[in-house]
Amino acid sequence: GLTIVHRIIAQHRGSVSIESEAGKGATVTIILPRHKACEI
Repeated sequence: GLTIVHRIIAQHRGSVSIESEAGKGATVTIILPRHKACEI
């Protein structure tokens, strides 16, 4: 699962970070660059 997520985010020049604490769960942060919309 996370390997696929990492590959997709990397293709979009983004990053993924995961923080985990025993007994409390995990936080997954995904950062993607913003692009200007194309005019049609």
